[in-house]
Amino acid sequence: MTEINDFEKEKIQTAILNSSEFRDSKRYQDLLKYLIEKSEKDGSIKEIEIAIDVFGKDSSFDPNTNPLIRSYISNLRKKLEHYYLTTEDQYAYRLEVPKGQYLVNYIHTAGRNESKKTNKYIRMIYPAIIILLILFITYQQFEAPSAIKSSSRLSSAPNPVWREFLLVNSQPTIIVLGDYLFMAKKNDGTDRMFLRNTKINSEKQFQQYEEKYPGIYSNYEISKFTYLRPSASLGLLEVLRVLGNSNKNVSIKLASQLKWEDLEKHNIIFLGTFKTLYQLDTLITQTNLRFNVEPSSLKIIGNNADTVKSFEVSWISSNYQNDYSVLLKMPGSKNNTMLFCLGFSEIGVMDAINSAVDPNFVPRIQKFLKRELPKPPVYFEMVSRCEGIEMTALKSEINYFEFLPAQKNN
Repeated sequence: MTEINDFEKEKIQTAILNSSEFRDSKRYQDLLKYLIEKSEKDGSIKEIEIAIDVFGKDSSFDPNTNPLIRSYISNLRKKLEHYYLTTEDQYAYRLEVPKGQYLVNYIHTAGRNESKKTNKYIRMIYPAIIILLILFITYQQFEAPSAIKSSSRLSSAPNPVWREFLLVNSQPTIIVLGDYLFMAKKNDGTDRMFLRNTKINSEKQFQQYEEKYPGIYSNYEISKFTYLRPSASLGLLEVLRVLGNSNKNVSIKLASQLKWEDLEKHNIIFLGTFKTLYQLDTLITQTNLRFNVEPSSLKIIGNNADTVKSFEVSWISSNYQNDYSVLLKMPGSKNNTMLFCLGFSEIGVMDAINSAVDPNFVPRIQKFLKRELPKPPVYFEMVSRCEGIEMTALKSEINYFEFLPAQKNN
């Protein structure tokens, strides 16, 4: 393969720096220029060097406790990704800053056609999803289904997972989408900088981090801007297909906006990663499940608080990943029902959702338990090991299933 020459490098760099993603942000222009120049000259870049040379920090800057550089580099990668998603390929090479390092690489675009097809597919499918959601909402507004119609449709539900959500006398349902928290620099004017720390995804975690590292985020506040991964919209569409059989009101909220009073008079369906549970994480502890976000792991706790089973996610440095999905259906405290479709990554979330809408849900459980079920499960917890690419689970195998008792009436 022919090596890229300096002239081609310069053309690629100029095109990127003049793009809409970079031309209005001198900070990111300077950062990218520095990474390019440093990569050419030294062949290695340290985080402390970026802090001092680009951001004017002194030698007391500690990258271990201050994620400033990692945040900027992460945003830089997103800018580059967006540039290539929205720009036709003009050159035989593309500039990248691979994860886990700060060196700039030039990757030959040959062999990336599959990625381009995927990106094109994603750009095409999102408008379709939005249109479908609009049509669904319009249908719900003007159809005005009757209780008789709802009852007759109940038999068409994919599996007993949804029974409590489709009953005529069931409570209204809130679909909760797990979103990712961002921090914003205070009084930053129009060019506001957003910061994402993967260890912080709730106000409680923000306060705990401040207590552990006093003053580290004194100039930041929790932003009203949050971020949803693509599985939220794709999973929402699957759930709405099922709930279309119900005559009850369905509303949608972000996990960061959910209030405890919402749980008083609603059934809850949660779609998202463990990291985005926010205050709902306390409900998981009422079951046999215990989870840890970093490192990603699950435990099944027995009656004596001992670990019965454990599952650890081994992340792979490629597009093909493995994950564990959790499908959890539990009783609420107000005669309501809660359904959680969880994973550590998009693959796990989508696998949990696919299991929830699978018409063969009961046969899968019976095959795993190696016995016939006298009646369909009402409340349960299920863990599956899954493998796949991006948001698609290609393989899924149940590793654990247990019935949960219905809540006793007080």
